[in-house]
Amino acid sequence: MAILMGVLKLNSVFATAVTFTILWLLICVRRRDLLVPGLVTGLVFAGIALFVYSIFLNMFVSQQELQTFWLLHGSKLGITILGKVPLSELIWFFATGTFLSIFELFVNKRKYQATES
Repeated sequence: MAILMGVLKLNSVFATAVTFTILWLLICVRRRDLLVPGLVTGLVFAGIALFVYSIFLNMFVSQQELQTFWLLHGSKLGITILGKVPLSELIWFFATGTFLSIFELFVNKRKYQATES
C-alpha cells in the first residue's frame, strides 16, 4: 500500500482497494473455502454502502458540498453512479469486505461456518 501511494502516487482509496483485493486473492489461492464468503461479504458491504450513500448524498449533500469535500470530484477517478454515489467508494467497500471478512479465519486457520437462519 505504501508503494502504491508513495511511489506510484495512487489515491489512498484505490491503493487500499488494490492491496486488499490482492491479499484476498492470495488467501483464496491457499484457502479456496474462503473465496465465496469473502466475495459475498464484499458484495454485501458494497450494497449497504450503495444504499446509504445514495440516500445520504442525493438527499442531503449539495453538488457544491460534494465538490468541496470529495477529493476525486471532477477527476478521471471521480465517476459517480445513481446520482452522486462515488464508484471509488463502492470499490473500496467491496475490497475491504472481501479481505477483512476472511483474514481472521485465514490467520487462525479456522474454517468458515455459515450460521443457520
